[in-house]
Amino acid sequence: MTELYAWCTETLRDHSLYALEVFSKCFEDRLAKILASRLCLTHKALPILKALGRTALALHDIGKAHSEYQRLMRAKGYCINPRRKCSNCKYAPTYPFHEVISAYVFWQVYLELRRHLLASELEYEVLDSGDLAMNLGKMFTLAIIQHHQAMRAVSEITSRQPPQVKKFGKWSLRDALSLLEGLLEKSLEPLSPNIASSLARDIKTSLPIQYASWGEIVSSLKTALLAGLLDPRLKLYSILSGPLYICDNLSAGKHRPKAPPRRIIEEAVKSYSCLASFAET
Repeated sequence: MTELYAWCTETLRDHSLYALEVFSKCFEDRLAKILASRLCLTHKALPILKALGRTALALHDIGKAHSEYQRLMRAKGYCINPRRKCSNCKYAPTYPFHEVISAYVFWQVYLELRRHLLASELEYEVLDSGDLAMNLGKMFTLAIIQHHQAMRAVSEITSRQPPQVKKFGKWSLRDALSLLEGLLEKSLEPLSPNIASSLARDIKTSLPIQYASWGEIVSSLKTALLAGLLDPRLKLYSILSGPLYICDNLSAGKHRPKAPPRRIIEEAVKSYSCLASFAET
């Protein structure tokens, strides 16, 4: 299996799993309870809300599995300039809008997850209601899109095309399927550890191997997200995007050459004591 990288010396698996660990220990329970309260759901919805939160964290950078981004990595498994901070390195790989592809992957995973669960004998009331179920998936998808640029208008993804994206062509998810299955198995544990493995395998098998071009991905997201965007429930995506940003940065800080922590991370550590141990590693 080819190793995929999130950054020079940092594997995509390590980055995703560490961010997921921070989330599950510091944010998961509180976030699920807040969403359940805001959406007027019972405690029975908590497992699916926790699983969706974990899945969003686990897949927030899956767009970096794109073959072109992997090609841009100047080194696989070692750094060509280990003494220089990543932020100052001219060889640092860049992939703007990778979060858009990550959001697209999550949306496809969510649709398959809902289909599999509704076909099972398990009861997930939150997935039975069409509008609520679709809005729930959209909330987490929007959080992934916004986890780097919180002030970005959603419509911006349909009107801008970063120069690097123009030559990416169509993307095959084939090289990332093993990673995807492992991340999903970990993410779906709140539903039931007994079904997480088989469910992750079924979702992986049912996902399309050949993905669309950048334009087709954006068009698909536009159709999925902009419909009903004025629904006030969708604004709840911001409850997840903040923790996602924090977990993403703490994971990067652990695996990449050290740089001074961002002020927002310092403030978050002051407010959430459980983050202190992750910030110190």
